[in-house]
Amino acid sequence: MKKIKVLFYLPESFVGGAETHAVTLARGLRSVRFECRIVSPTLEEIYQDYRRSVSHEVEWHQVVDREGLSGQIEAFQPAVIVSFHQDDVQEILESRDDPCRLVEISHCSHDWARDVTRTSKVRVDRIVSVSESAFRFAAAGLNGWSGEHHLIWNGVEVPSFSPKKKSQSQDAGGVALLTVGRMDIEGKKLIELIDGVRRAGMSSGKEWTLTLLGDGPDMETVRTYAGALDADRFVLPGFVADPSEGYQKADLYVSRSEAEGFGLSIAEAGVRGLPVVMWNCGGISSVLEGCPGVSLVSSQEEFESEVARILSDQTIRESMGEANQRFFAEKFSVRRMIDSYEGLIESLVDQD
Repeated sequence: MKKIKVLFYLPESFVGGAETHAVTLARGLRSVRFECRIVSPTLEEIYQDYRRSVSHEVEWHQVVDREGLSGQIEAFQPAVIVSFHQDDVQEILESRDDPCRLVEISHCSHDWARDVTRTSKVRVDRIVSVSESAFRFAAAGLNGWSGEHHLIWNGVEVPSFSPKKKSQSQDAGGVALLTVGRMDIEGKKLIELIDGVRRAGMSSGKEWTLTLLGDGPDMETVRTYAGALDADRFVLPGFVADPSEGYQKADLYVSRSEAEGFGLSIAEAGVRGLPVVMWNCGGISSVLEGCPGVSLVSSQEEFESEVARILSDQTIRESMGEANQRFFAEKFSVRRMIDSYEGLIESLVDQD
């Protein structure tokens, strides 16, 4: 059987939701039916560990410019390109008059959707949004575009371990809070997060620590700010290729970000059995209303109150965590996501 070649193009130079999404898809599609390759710009040195950690499962090539990307397309000859940023790919395919099909993945941006339709010659064959809010954003900018627009939720890998349960004596030793993401003060509201957790911790009467896992442009600013407040309670290890250990050690996941296309780290925390306190925003929040393991808040005062309440009560944390593990494993199934992309890609290839 001839394999369907699929090339994933990632324009970003940092590891985030798009990179994790592409790796999960490439792993899942890899079979007798599909052959996959990831192409991305040169990564900063700190992120090389991530690429190496998946190299035994995913073929990943780096390019430094459009010419390099064109060379990869020429060498691999994909039937379908899945791209998270369409400009470079679209222009290359148009200049080559390439028969390759193009699928564009939208994480949220309304402006991006307008860009897709800004010219009369549109080269995108399908658009996939990863959440309901991303779908709405994209749809608002796709007036006049005649292609198909799909909603396919991101899938989240279910870990092999079960959530840990602490004894009361262990809980007395301290509650571990966690947040995972890019160190971006404005985008992730990290100062508000640190201040809010500190006030919540003080009011709870519990011992606690907050680990901020990730890297980004504001890393040193965040580290300096948190260290000046309480260097022993705030832990910033930087970028970690595999954050699984961080999730496993945590007791409560917190997010103060007010803008999320999907919210991958929230889903990763939930499927691992962690209770979650998060801002009521982003793609994932639309399906979390009523989920007993997630507290959705809309003000700084409410955020601090909920963190303090959950931080102070081990029974509440365990009950919320168990509810989350069941809910997230069912809602954000990787198998369901892979099946949806398989069907979409096969339908495109069958048209030729």
